[in-house]
Amino acid sequence: MTIAEEDYLKVILKLELAQEELHARVTTNQVAEVIQTKPSSVTDMLKRLKEKSLVDYIKYKGIKLTGAGRKQALCLIRRHRLWETFLVEKLGLSWKTVHPVAEQLEHVHSDELLERLDEFLGHPAFDPHGEPIPNGEGKLPGCDGELMTTVKAGKNYTFMGIKEPTDTLLSYLDKIKLNIGSIFHVQDVEAYNGSVELEMGGKVCFLTYDVANKLVVKVNEKHENKN
Repeated sequence: MTIAEEDYLKVILKLELAQEELHARVTTNQVAEVIQTKPSSVTDMLKRLKEKSLVDYIKYKGIKLTGAGRKQALCLIRRHRLWETFLVEKLGLSWKTVHPVAEQLEHVHSDELLERLDEFLGHPAFDPHGEPIPNGEGKLPGCDGELMTTVKAGKNYTFMGIKEPTDTLLSYLDKIKLNIGSIFHVQDVEAYNGSVELEMGGKVCFLTYDVANKLVVKVNEKHENKN
């Protein structure tokens, strides 16, 4: 497979996982928007992937990965997120800079290297951005977190992950020192615009609804009585 073909499979899988409706098909326009190319170019690639039995593509009805296509895509995501974990935890790179490097490393095909990397890292379930890492069987670990837009004032939460991390969002989180595993207290949730006021380490900050809607958190009951 070419690198471009692998990238398409990964994009389609991520779009499938983001669908609210189970078994919903991904559209050509959705793929084109993510890859930033023309729908006609996407159609050409889908025909190639269909010939290899990696996608089920029906004109005007959309796309779904086949079993073989999903397996390939999950393996790519596994490689990518394990490399991101290695680059941050073992080499000390910033979580803002590892994505493009991991994009290159994910295309290195070596099952032995991948399994040794996983073992070396202690079989992590989530990458530095809190995104789930598929295991060797292609299964994604469950996450019982919720979006920060659903938090309640007066409760404590742990920051679990980021939905669709971007460089600007990661830079902002670095600026306010909100990292994966950080525990914070919700002071208030503004009913008018959904902004969240939180206190962490004695400092208060405000998150807009747009930012809160990309952060995954979990109630931290162990700290409920410590504020």
